[in-house]
Amino acid sequence: MDVEKSTLCNFVVNFLLEENYLLSAFELLHELLEDGRGDQAIRLQEFFSDPTQFPPDQICRFSSLRAAEPQSLLDEKESVEKKLAVSEYELRVAQEDILKLKDELLKKIDSKEKSNA
Repeated sequence: MDVEKSTLCNFVVNFLLEENYLLSAFELLHELLEDGRGDQAIRLQEFFSDPTQFPPDQICRFSSLRAAEPQSLLDEKESVEKKLAVSEYELRVAQEDILKLKDELLKKIDSKEKSNA
């Protein structure tokens, strides 16, 4: 049974790496390590510790990025929605002002034409 599990695990590892499902492979690596099955995770450990695949300078750069927190994302979304609502209102008011000015201009042109006639 252990040989079958090991063979199946190797098959899954090969599939994930060949198909470039790196996130799933990385998750499998951590699941195997958490379950105490590090002997089945050797290929994954070698793959993810390979500096040609994952250069240390890039890893340092990416690890310094801030992680998105759900509450801060929600706050940002609400803030943007409020700004959008204000902008939409200001646009509506500006469009109404333009229409009023257009009407006034047309009335002035019309009255000027009538006084010249």
